[in-house]
Amino acid sequence: MGKAKSSKRRQARREQPTGLPAPERVQGDEGSSQGVSLFDQLVSIHGEERRNACEAFARLVLDDDSRNLLLQPEAVAALVSRLSDADAAVRVSAAGACRNIIASADTEGARLLVEEGAPIAFSACIASSLDTLRASMSSRIHLFLVRECAAAVSAFGRASEVANDALCSHMVPLALLQAVELLGQASAVAGQVETGLLHSATVACLEAAYTLLDENSAACEPVGANGSAMGALRAAAASDLFDIAVYAACTLCSIAVSAAHRQDSDARDALLMCTRVFLRAVTGSDLSAEASFQHARSAGLESLENLIVASAGEHLQRGVQTVVRDVLTTAIQGSPPLFHAALEGAVVASTAAPSGDTAVRARLIEVAAAALEEFPDEVSANAKGTALHSLILPVLEQAVKVSDLEPESEIIDASAHLALAGVQAWDGGRRSQLAIDEPMLDAILALSRCGEDSARGCALSAVALLGGQPHGNGVNEKMVRAVLAAAREGGVVAKTECANALIDVYATDNHGDVFDKLDVLSGLGALHADLSRALRALAADNGSDPAFQERLEEVVENLGQFIEYRRAGNHV
Repeated sequence: MGKAKSSKRRQARREQPTGLPAPERVQGDEGSSQGVSLFDQLVSIHGEERRNACEAFARLVLDDDSRNLLLQPEAVAALVSRLSDADAAVRVSAAGACRNIIASADTEGARLLVEEGAPIAFSACIASSLDTLRASMSSRIHLFLVRECAAAVSAFGRASEVANDALCSHMVPLALLQAVELLGQASAVAGQVETGLLHSATVACLEAAYTLLDENSAACEPVGANGSAMGALRAAAASDLFDIAVYAACTLCSIAVSAAHRQDSDARDALLMCTRVFLRAVTGSDLSAEASFQHARSAGLESLENLIVASAGEHLQRGVQTVVRDVLTTAIQGSPPLFHAALEGAVVASTAAPSGDTAVRARLIEVAAAALEEFPDEVSANAKGTALHSLILPVLEQAVKVSDLEPESEIIDASAHLALAGVQAWDGGRRSQLAIDEPMLDAILALSRCGEDSARGCALSAVALLGGQPHGNGVNEKMVRAVLAAAREGGVVAKTECANALIDVYATDNHGDVFDKLDVLSGLGALHADLSRALRALAADNGSDPAFQERLEEVVENLGQFIEYRRAGNHV
């Protein structure tokens, strides 16, 4: 669906990964003798010793001093072999240890586990537990096992491409969705199974299925054709429990936009269900403050954002693309409209503890920005007489406040994107000539000096559009002072947008008094020198970013010509 894999959230490391009572620490000397002792216990004939060893492995692999001793092929192979142990409690502990390997060593840990056959072992482990659970859903240890294996699979899916390659088959997601179906049946039997454990196991399976199927068309198609799996997903997406519903909706959404063989009507039904769930994520009206719920909410918002972007993407089939846009138009024009709800949620999230997660707030802003960018006319038509800037302004002002405490916050990036989308929607040939609203301009100018270079560049792009509109000398001075300051402070991306902004500001009006008062010509000369150096450095880097290099070449050329034009005493 077009998003970078790096955007996926990782679960925090857990000191006690299984939820079972913590075993006693493994005895042993410091250094290699401790590693040898642990290996011996992993292959012990006694089940309790093997379990203790797996639990010790889970703890020690998170420690920088002992990690390298443990991450050796022989030790990892011994741990993976415990995933098929005759004792289910040992298998639970082994799955938790595997997850902590990925949490601590990321790509290298995932590679070692893949080489020792862990993905196949996880799938077999889940299948074996399901056989037991079909006979007796009250088998608590096998519910733990399904949960831990699913959580480990999620960690694999987030860790590295080598892990994704090992898990790209549709068989693992199908096994996870079989578990979801079985757990859903068990939830209807009141009192038979511990509710919290059943819930956490279901969430883990759905999150793992989503992690494996997202952007994996080869696996989505056979899963989409499996009636049992799709039935389990639809039932889960209709759940009153938000985290279950949202992970199921995310998975359904991935399948709906990638499974080419499915009928448009099927895709529409699935996407309508997903959008209803995602609107719950936007409004946040029924959410817990627990971290697991906030993670689920962020996943739902991420999926919605990518669905909006995919609605204009060339990779979707024409029929599915039409369905996607139709469903999203309904949501954006609905009651409450998606765009308004996202912005209101972002404002509320800054002060309301249950919704105060930074990533969630940033996602809400990105959802609104994506909606405005892809559906500007629909959003504007739904404004009901209220100017769009009155909805956007509070979000931008709060982002500026955030920058004082968190200079690199993702909220600043998202807000800069929203500012640009808003100005493009007002301008961009779709609206009448734009009257500059000074509070909005002040907020955008403040954003142009906040956050990372890409965020500053985004805000400055909005300034460039505003600068091309008619305005008086007072506004011009305010605008140019801020842009010149941003040019001195920013990186090459921001400096590039500063050059465009200054050219646009003086493209339609001379503003000679301000130009001379602020010695803009000297500022332009310094900016041209900085960009020329950046262009030479980029060229010497063997064209590492050819698209940006081409753009930078154009900006340097245009800025040089503009400087010569003004030095010659020419005016607009």
